[in-house]
Amino acid sequence: MSHKYFTINERNKLEVLLNENYRIKRIAEILEKDRVAIYREIMRVKGEYCAEKA
Repeated sequence: MSHKYFTINERNKLEVLLNENYRIKRIAEILEKDRVAIYREIMRVKGEYCAEKA
């Protein structure tokens, strides 16, 4: 699993996957990131996740 910052491409994929109601565990597998990293990235933006705001 990678523990570096999210790239803009990863943020865009995260936004799409969240909008398609993927579970955090599955998103972590797809992006090859730890579940905690996914949660932290989502929490960086208050309200609905938007890659441009993150």
